[in-house]
Amino acid sequence: MSRKYIQLAATAIFFLVCQSAAAQSSCNSSCPQSAYCDTQCWTCDFDYQDNSCPPNETHYETCGDFSGGNCQCRPNWVQTSRVKIGGNVTYSICFIGCQCHNVSYFLATYHDTNCGQPDYTQCETDAVDYFAYHESECCFYTDPSDISHSDYCGGSSC
Repeated sequence: MSRKYIQLAATAIFFLVCQSAAAQSSCNSSCPQSAYCDTQCWTCDFDYQDNSCPPNETHYETCGDFSGGNCQCRPNWVQTSRVKIGGNVTYSICFIGCQCHNVSYFLATYHDTNCGQPDYTQCETDAVDYFAYHESECCFYTDPSDISHSDYCGGSSC
């Protein structure tokens, strides 16, 4: 084998073994500053010309770990309270008895357990349909001290 071919082979082996320090990564392309911190990505110990990466050289992580926290946070909203503030009959259909449709109003507060966003409160509604013998029974509960019943009428609305 000629010295020229040995030198060429040695150079090729050198470039294959001594890869650049910037090893290939899906994290480079999938973790721009607009990515969420919990987005999964991978890095490879070496750059391969065919963009493959053997499993023993592949490392999975999140964009948050890859970027050192320079990414967007994905809020995780958890309801911390829900207080009923009122209710009313939105309609009733009476023929032989009554089909009552009541809406209950709630103030619900949510807390972000992930990003430290400020809590927020919003008005929410739930509806229930039920049968009553008379239309006056569609609002059976009217005592403001006992608004927990689904057929309570009174209080506040959204």
